Amino acid sequence: MENPRLHLAEQFVLHTRKNIFLTGRAGTGKTTFLRNVLKKTKKKYIVVAPTGVAAINAGGVTIHSMFGFPLTAFTPDQQPTDLNLANNRSSLAKHLRYNRDKLKLLREIDLLVIDEISMVRADLLDAIDFALKRTRKKDQPFGNVQLLVLGDLFQLAPVVNQSVWHILRKYYESPYFFAARSWERSEPITIELTKIYRQNNQEFIDILNRIRYGDCSESDINCLNKNYKPDFKPGEKKYVTLTTHNHKANRINTGKLNELPGKSVTYSAEIVRQFNENAYPAEAELTIKEGAQVMFIRNDTEGRYFNGKLAEVIEADKDDLRVRFEDGETLYIEKVTWENKKYELDKETNDIQAKVLGSFIQYPLRLAWAVTVHKSQGLTFDRLIVDLGETFASGQAYVALSRCTNLDGLVLLSPLQPKNIIVNDQIVRYHDQAPKEEYLGKALEDAKIRFAGDQLKSLFDFDSIVFLTEEWVRQLEEKTIPEKKQALELIDRIQKNLNNWHRINRSFKSELHYLMIKYSKTKDSEQIQNRINKAVFYYTNAINNELILPVKKHADSLQYKTGIKKYLTFVKEFLDAAWLQIDRLYNATFFGEDIYKGEKKYRKDLSRDTTSKKKKRSRKGATLEDTLTLYRQGKSIDQIAGIRSLATGTIETHLARLIGQGDLLIDEVMNRERVEKISFYMLNHDDLTLTMLKSKIPFEVDYSDLRMVKEHLSRIK
Repeated sequence: MENPRLHLAEQFVLHTRKNIFLTGRAGTGKTTFLRNVLKKTKKKYIVVAPTGVAAINAGGVTIHSMFGFPLTAFTPDQQPTDLNLANNRSSLAKHLRYNRDKLKLLREIDLLVIDEISMVRADLLDAIDFALKRTRKKDQPFGNVQLLVLGDLFQLAPVVNQSVWHILRKYYESPYFFAARSWERSEPITIELTKIYRQNNQEFIDILNRIRYGDCSESDINCLNKNYKPDFKPGEKKYVTLTTHNHKANRINTGKLNELPGKSVTYSAEIVRQFNENAYPAEAELTIKEGAQVMFIRNDTEGRYFNGKLAEVIEADKDDLRVRFEDGETLYIEKVTWENKKYELDKETNDIQAKVLGSFIQYPLRLAWAVTVHKSQGLTFDRLIVDLGETFASGQAYVALSRCTNLDGLVLLSPLQPKNIIVNDQIVRYHDQAPKEEYLGKALEDAKIRFAGDQLKSLFDFDSIVFLTEEWVRQLEEKTIPEKKQALELIDRIQKNLNNWHRINRSFKSELHYLMIKYSKTKDSEQIQNRINKAVFYYTNAINNELILPVKKHADSLQYKTGIKKYLTFVKEFLDAAWLQIDRLYNATFFGEDIYKGEKKYRKDLSRDTTSKKKKRSRKGATLEDTLTLYRQGKSIDQIAGIRSLATGTIETHLARLIGQGDLLIDEVMNRERVEKISFYMLNHDDLTLTMLKSKIPFEVDYSDLRMVKEHLSRIK
């Protein structure tokens, strides 16, 4: 990798659990880095962002939708607060009553990516910390989830009104994310990308860097003001005007569009299923004309255009939309799809996957005579007209100027003044704490070793099984199932085993910690491999013998019971978690190398899993099949009733219906002579009810006999 800092950042993400703030001035490749590193990582990750549009563009979800947060502030204590403005720990907890699927998802996360971190307030980051700790039952910062946060603090700031800040200022020095208590406790590292990919003029790069820090000189301002041209009118070359307010950009675009001859054409976006209007990534109604100046708002997968590339519309009708680029090349444009996603856990692999909830389909274009500073983030323009006469937010002058690739293509409609350069001193101080490259290299090696050791230790935590056992107890408290007492006794034994393993693990992990210290000095992993191999052998045997086999036996005993489909589904989930734990132990790695060298004795596919049989209970007649199966296994009616937790009369009715269907011969159930005697009376009195017939027959007979014979006679007729 040609950029050493990008390589360092990648290594920290892939091979450590260190929390990382990846920053860098505009054009340093943060977005490209994120896309590439997520393709490489084996960690289970989710991507979130503070706004709907940012989340869609990052391929993730909003922070609030992911964690179920209310749209109020968060105070990180138990002190009473105005619930219209903020929630404390207790009141926020009421919003975090996740369903089972969300709980499992949050407990599986290894890596949480937060894009556009500059817009995330400190209290929101502390709320994430609170939610993850509470859900995962881990007291480490963020519940032991690694955070990768990306953004440029010198760009857009978090929004906080005075009434909310009046509450939050008691807890935070500033509203920026780095003031969060959880962030400081997590001992994060900052990696600043310094190689510029957008600008290539060193003088311009240096000026932008000083503006970013708010320490530009008079000569810098004078240099930029050479480009002050208040009456500038673009000629043939295409310029984009950057403004601070939406109404200005809209006025310019509408005016330019109206000046063009011909009719306007409006293209409506197609909204498929769920897509929040506030998160639309493009215009729902795109109105353009031939001759309109447009820009692309998305990168093309085939590389024909990129986010921010300018073009002119040369054909616009109902069926076709064609543009011409500045080099003369033309292109027919096709609509593209943006996806609204949610994260969920794959029940088979236990991997986190993104499920598409809805789609937004539209041409990836926007009128581009003017655009706001806010919407220009991430874009690049060769020629730019900047109007900063009403700069109103920290960092806006820097964002606007850094959109341009070169000084020659920059035009200022109003002269740049020192008051336009607004920079927050707290940002500068935090930024100045960023470690040097030499320190990062040493920190990386230490963090890699610590992460490798933590990964080995985590193999023996059995958290997912502990969580499921606790839920099993709750389910049994709410349900009435056959053999409930035996089920509770089984869970009690499992919990005692888990507690015993936890006690053993304390000693084992201390030993492993000592071995990792030795490894850091010698790089000899033989002792670690021997110790892990013994532990894997011990625990795979223990999981199989003390968890899987007794739970399977319990499931087998309930195989033919009725009304417990959901319960057996949960038992199967418990068994799947146990098998997954065995697989994790067998497939353990140490710095990318397999560490377990022994026999992989236990495999799910080698074990008869009766709980996963397709018993087709939902199909009509499946309950009769269960009775028939047990009867043909030699079970008596009383035994079947006991196994299935049904009345003997119900089982007798099942047998009668099976005889009527031809699935069971009456000779398999009743003596032939008795069948013939009952048949004689039934055939001669076929107009009588069973009750009347029972009184007519001169020998002892019960209703089950009568029903079976009646079904038999109906069958042979």
